[in-house]
Amino acid sequence: MKQLFVTAILIVFCISSYAQQNEVDTISEEHTITIVTDKVLGCIYNLWDVRVINAPELWGKEGFADKIKATTKHINYINSIRTLGGKHNGECEWFKGIDENGELICDFDPFIEYLKAQRNVGFIPWIVLDNVPNKMSSTSKNQYGVTSPPDDYDVWFRYVQKFVSALVTEFGFDEVSTWRFRVGTEPDLYPGHWSGTREEYFKHYDYTVAAVESVISDPWIGPGNMLMWNGAQEGAKGGRWGFDILKHCAEGKNYYTGKTGTRIDYFSHSVYAWSPKPFLFEENMRKVRAEIAKYPSIKDIDYEIHEYGELNECLSRGDALSNTEFFVGLYAHTVDVAYNYNVRRIYNWDQHLGMITTYNQIVEGLFQPWVKVMDCLSEMENGERVEVLKDAQKKLKFGAIAAWKDGSLYALVYSHHDDAAQETENEIDLTLVGDRIASVSAWSVDELLLDKDHGVYIHQLYKDIEEAGIAPKETKFYLQRNIARRYGEENLEATTAVIKNNMEKYQAMGEMHHVKFGEFVETQNGKLNMNLHLNGSGFRFIKLTPIQ
Repeated sequence: MKQLFVTAILIVFCISSYAQQNEVDTISEEHTITIVTDKVLGCIYNLWDVRVINAPELWGKEGFADKIKATTKHINYINSIRTLGGKHNGECEWFKGIDENGELICDFDPFIEYLKAQRNVGFIPWIVLDNVPNKMSSTSKNQYGVTSPPDDYDVWFRYVQKFVSALVTEFGFDEVSTWRFRVGTEPDLYPGHWSGTREEYFKHYDYTVAAVESVISDPWIGPGNMLMWNGAQEGAKGGRWGFDILKHCAEGKNYYTGKTGTRIDYFSHSVYAWSPKPFLFEENMRKVRAEIAKYPSIKDIDYEIHEYGELNECLSRGDALSNTEFFVGLYAHTVDVAYNYNVRRIYNWDQHLGMITTYNQIVEGLFQPWVKVMDCLSEMENGERVEVLKDAQKKLKFGAIAAWKDGSLYALVYSHHDDAAQETENEIDLTLVGDRIASVSAWSVDELLLDKDHGVYIHQLYKDIEEAGIAPKETKFYLQRNIARRYGEENLEATTAVIKNNMEKYQAMGEMHHVKFGEFVETQNGKLNMNLHLNGSGFRFIKLTPIQ
C-alpha cells in the first residue's frame, strides 16, 4: 500500500512538473563561438568504438553475430558483461564444483564458442569478470544475480586463473594479452551489483587482478565502472564510494600480495542522463580529474565511460529519448566534454533502432539519430583538433568540436537542453580566426543539419504504428525505451510489419538535411563568420575547404 502511495505521489509530481514545463515559453538564447584554427590541442581519436553486450550467451544463437554486425556502425570491440556465472537464468555457469582432489571442475567451451562468433564477424573481445558463480556463493541473488563476494577468495582466484588460461590456450597468448579486462560492474551500486562492503570489493579486486596477472604478466585491467559522481557523495545510494578505489590501488595494502598498491590501468564510470534533471557531466569530469591527480603513481591512467545512455524518462512527451533529437544534442555535448577532459572511450549499449525487446527481432536498415554524430566524428577522425572558445553557458548546453583534416576544416556545432519537453532555440555567431584562415581568400562550404525536423524518423514511426490501430501502452510513470515495450509484446509482429513497410520513408527521413553544398564564402578581415540557428537539440556539421 505504501509503495502504491509513493508511486502515486511521484506520478502527480511529474505530471505537475510536465504541465509547468509546457507553460514555460521557448528558451531563446544567443551565443558566440570562436574557433582558433591555429591552436592544435590534439587529434580526433575514436572514442566510440566499443559496444556492450550483457548477455554473452546470445552469441550462441544462430544468426545473432551477423545481425549485430549488420546493425552496428564504427564498432571494433565487444565488451562482454556477466561472463562468469551467477545469473538468474543460469547461463554462463562454467564452474561445476571441486573434485575429490581439490581441483576445480570447469567447462569454458561454450564461452570459447561465443568469442569465436564475435571474432568471426570482425569484433575483438573484451571481457568483464563478473559475477561470482552460483556454486561459489552461499548468499541469495539480487537484482542482477549473485552480487556478493565469493565464499572462498582462493577458489575465486583459481577460477579466474583457469578461465584466462583457457582463453590463452584457445586464442594464443599474444592475442589475449591485448584484450581488456574489467573486474565487475558498478560495484558501488548497492546491493544491485555488489552486496558486499567496500573493503570486500577491494579484496575481490586484488585477488582478481592477481589471478589475471598470474597468466598474463602485463594485462590491461581495471575496476568495475562506478556510479557517476552527481554533485554529492554522502547520502547517495550505496554511499557512492567509487573514487576510493583510486586510493586503494595507489596507496592501500593489497589483500593478495600484502604489498602496497594494486594494478589499475583505467578508471571508469557509468554516465546516464535523466531528463529533465540537469546532466552534470562536465562537473563529473572536473571531479574525476581532480581525484586521479591526487595519486602520482596512477595519475596517468586512462579514464573511460563504460555505460552511457538515458535512464527512464519522466513523462517526456511519450518518446524513447535515445531515438530522438534530444539524444543527438546530448551525445554531441558528451563527446565535446569528453575530448576536453581526455576521456579515452565511451562504451555504447546499442546503435540500432532500439525498438525490439529480443535481439532476434532486430530490424536492420535503421540507426538511431545520435549515430549521425558518430558518422561526422568518423569523417573527422585523426584530424587535428583545434581550440574552441565560447561565451558563458546559460540554460542551454552548446559548443563545437573542430578539426583540420586533409586541408579542410570541420566543425560540429551543437545545442542541447536537458529537459526534453522544453522548446529551445539558439542563435550562434560562429567565428573562425587564425593565420590558416586569413591566408585563404575564399572557401567552399558544405553544411548538414540534424534536429527534430531533419534526420529524425521516430515521431513519424510512432504516428504510422498508431494509425495502423496499435495503441501505445506507456501510461506508467517510467516510460520504456523500445517499440516492443511501448506497444506490447503481443503487437511485436504487427509493429515490425509497419516499420518494414515504411522502411524507405524512415531511411529518407533519417538523413541529415543539406543546408549548403559547395557554396562560396569569402574571408573578411582575416576571419570567417557564420550565423547558425539551432532549433531544439541537434547540431550542424560544417566542412570548409580552401579554394585555390
